[in-house]
Amino acid sequence: MDWSNLPIKKIALAALFTVVVVAAGFGIYYLFFRAPAEVVPEEEVVTPPGGLPGVPAEGLPGEVVEVPGEVALPGIAELPESVTKIEAPVSDISTVARGGITQVTTTFAQPLRDMAVPEGQNNPVLYDRVDGYFYSVNTFGTRTRLSDQRYPNVEDISWSPNADKAILEFPDGTNVLYDFRANKQVSLPKSWQDFEFNDQGTKIAFKDINFNLDYNWLAISDPDGSKQKYIEPIADKGDRIEVNWSKSGHVVATYNKAANSTTTQIHLIGQYGENYRAIDAKGFGVQSKWVPDGRRMIYHGYSIDTDNKPMLYIVDAYGDRVGYNNNALNLNTWIDKCTFEGESTMYCAVPKYLPDNAGFQPTIADEIPDYIYKVDLASGAKSIIAEPELSYTIDSMEVSSDGQYLYFTDKATGGMHYIQLK
Repeated sequence: MDWSNLPIKKIALAALFTVVVVAAGFGIYYLFFRAPAEVVPEEEVVTPPGGLPGVPAEGLPGEVVEVPGEVALPGIAELPESVTKIEAPVSDISTVARGGITQVTTTFAQPLRDMAVPEGQNNPVLYDRVDGYFYSVNTFGTRTRLSDQRYPNVEDISWSPNADKAILEFPDGTNVLYDFRANKQVSLPKSWQDFEFNDQGTKIAFKDINFNLDYNWLAISDPDGSKQKYIEPIADKGDRIEVNWSKSGHVVATYNKAANSTTTQIHLIGQYGENYRAIDAKGFGVQSKWVPDGRRMIYHGYSIDTDNKPMLYIVDAYGDRVGYNNNALNLNTWIDKCTFEGESTMYCAVPKYLPDNAGFQPTIADEIPDYIYKVDLASGAKSIIAEPELSYTIDSMEVSSDGQYLYFTDKATGGMHYIQLK
């Protein structure tokens, strides 16, 4: 065959046209008619809260970690967020305080104010902030009204030693003495504040605070406000004076004044202008409480020596021994978290940990759980007697007169609970 006579240019164009048509047809098929390929989904990587992607939450390289499903913790849901249960076998929880995890019984779950245990009795008395009534509550949680009289919105309460009387302070400044035995009330002047009964319940001490500083006085009177006696002018120093009636009755209040860079002086104020020696308390932010023997005081103070954490001290405070034996108890807590059993035993709620400078801001410990310590005031020996099974931040404590129960209130719920001491 003679190829020289064929039109080469035409043949090439025809071939090119054929290739273009085939390619276009394949492209249309690929885009519109081809079945989609099966896609194998990638496994989702879930990062635990607070973790880093690609880093296992638990386990070491090569270790097989079984991830459990969601588990509900029994009992936790009923507790406030700041109160949690210590996870421990039931066999490890003691019903009596012996130094370990100790069973807690709640006897009054509603918010209360100013719990007290009357002298010679075992059942606490308290004010129910929800319904406005006063109650006595036993260890079974049975409550008995002290009176049918209802007082809403009481802000502060000062109980007499046997709890037959109480002075009620209201937000508007109104003050009322209520006698539970006689079922009657007496109004007291609005300018009076910071009340405290003497050890016999026959007198009250208070601060009379007015707009005119010249009329600001420390004073005493009968509980109904009669037989007033003005003891000491306090001018603008009312915030430095603690109404702090000693058990022996020789001191009505204390006046705290900074002495130098490390010391606060506690001045004892008597009823008759006595000139007592000042106590050189260690640190600042000092507050004090009398030991029931009336001869010693417990106080707290903070300083650079304690990393500005509160520290408890004990000191002589009677006669010619005022200021002697001023010793640290080496417990970082506040005096209002302590209570006494007799003249030689003190119980204190001590935070499990405290940050430096906690003395400047005590509220920083409002969500830190406490241990409960027992302190021998004769020797200074101390020991942990209980770790409450719930992580309570204890507000105040009282011991029953028979020494069997330690009652306490907590900051989270505002309720009342107890542990058994023996």
